[in-house]
Amino acid sequence: PDHWLVERHQREIAPLLKRRWLFAGSDNFLLYDFFHENGSVDENVFAYSNRSGSESALVVYNNRYGATRGTIDFSAAYADKGSGQLRQQRLGEGLGVNGNSHAILAWRDSLTGLAYLRRASDLCERGLTLDLGAFKCHVFLDWRALHSTAEQPWDRLCDQLNGRGVPNLEDALVNLELQPVHDALRAQLDSGVVRLFADLAEHPRTSPAGSSKKIERERGEFFGQAWALCENFLRVAQKAYVSRAGAATPLPIDAQPANPGLLGPVFRQRLRAAMRIPAVEALFPSPWTPAARRMLPSPSPQFTATAMWGPVLGWTVLELLAESIDVENPERVALDLFDRLRLREPFAEAFTALGFEGEEGWRVAARIKVLLLTGAGVGKREETPVSAAETEEPKGVGAVEEAPSAATGKKAAEPVEEAASSAAETPVVPEELVALAPSLWLDPDVRWLTGVHEAGGHEYLVREAYEELVWWLQMPSLLRLAGEASPSRTDVEEMSKTIGEALASAESADYRVDMLLGPSLAEGEGEEIATEEGEGSVQEEEAAETVEATPAEPEIESPAKPVKPA
Repeated sequence: PDHWLVERHQREIAPLLKRRWLFAGSDNFLLYDFFHENGSVDENVFAYSNRSGSESALVVYNNRYGATRGTIDFSAAYADKGSGQLRQQRLGEGLGVNGNSHAILAWRDSLTGLAYLRRASDLCERGLTLDLGAFKCHVFLDWRALHSTAEQPWDRLCDQLNGRGVPNLEDALVNLELQPVHDALRAQLDSGVVRLFADLAEHPRTSPAGSSKKIERERGEFFGQAWALCENFLRVAQKAYVSRAGAATPLPIDAQPANPGLLGPVFRQRLRAAMRIPAVEALFPSPWTPAARRMLPSPSPQFTATAMWGPVLGWTVLELLAESIDVENPERVALDLFDRLRLREPFAEAFTALGFEGEEGWRVAARIKVLLLTGAGVGKREETPVSAAETEEPKGVGAVEEAPSAATGKKAAEPVEEAASSAAETPVVPEELVALAPSLWLDPDVRWLTGVHEAGGHEYLVREAYEELVWWLQMPSLLRLAGEASPSRTDVEEMSKTIGEALASAESADYRVDMLLGPSLAEGEGEEIATEEGEGSVQEEEAAETVEATPAEPEIESPAKPVKPA
């Protein structure tokens, strides 16, 4: 058997066989001419429609090795049995579509799964114009009329798509609603703004005499420009979030977002602190590693200097937005904002425009999501309180003396001999100290960013990629340190120690992911990813949507053996 041909048959033909009644009759069958712009007919294109009851189908096939463009409007002449005359029908009539000027036609291509929109009056008056590649085909099904409302502006979406197909129309309608938010975020992360941000940052170098006043004046002008963009983003984002979240769970009056106009001083303070990040490096016991310089702004970054400041600016704006909505729980709100407002794509596009090449822009957006997950405490295990009756069990005859745990100081639940034997058989991995909960190793973004791959029956992470993520997770702490008048060297040393212990824990696990998952998850009890998306998140409203507004992330090839540091 030709397996490729069988698979294609199952994908393209088999679904149509389940609706063969729609193609079998001849009463409503019409064959159409495919007209070029010069009025000639392309005889290599077969276009025909059929109709059964309220359902219609339109098939278009280019039977030639070469691209073509044309319009389907008038059918080929056929004999009208009633009058005995030749007759032609237009496409709208053949599909059973009326020319309602307010109706929006929607249909789906069975071969690609893409959905399309077109004004009914436009299709009835002008037909349907298509571009066809060599031997390309369309099978348009599920024709239906939609009517625009304030909540569902199908007409606006139709004009925006301009004939382009989308995987899901409802999903595209949400993106249309969020377009002002995404446009405002892109404007905030414009390359000109970020480049000025990078140029005005503090660096551990001697400034020319008499230039400090000029630099401060330029910084003041920059803060004003950046704040105007940020204030616009806060306003449209707050409005969209209240609309999207409040539709299901209206926010109480005392929980309404803060007035963005009052947040200017806070924004300036955050940007001023961010500009000091390169100077903080000098406080570390040793220079930053190449992995750190690929993640954070520094005097000698591994990527374009302008690009390195984009994620910091984006994080600052997102953090301020979350605090303006809920100052008590900004971490949880920030995570919900990222999903509900679908910020991954605009972030990735903005970062790519800043100089991150290839898929790196999407990786930076994924790092922001992971940082939000860790900040919100997703996946962390809460201690279950134990009653006194459970801990002070009376010891009777034959009771086994319990030994204190070396890790917690509490009594172990197994005999001393058995505990020692178990400890000797199972390698002990130090507690992860970078707030990366064990269950987050099941998160697709974490696995993608750390290069998780299979080798020898185990899953391994890539040490260098993991170190990059560890450094990136320090960014909020670095911002807080940089905002202090006199950053504490003790805090800096503690951060450096935390990074070192995190890398040591991965090394002691031999870079095996199952060792970092924890016992229950490694044994398969955590098959469901524990990555929460925040209470009332976008997943609750759109659980049925299978297409996310992001491109498919490339699979990471698995090396022949575990990837370990040199």
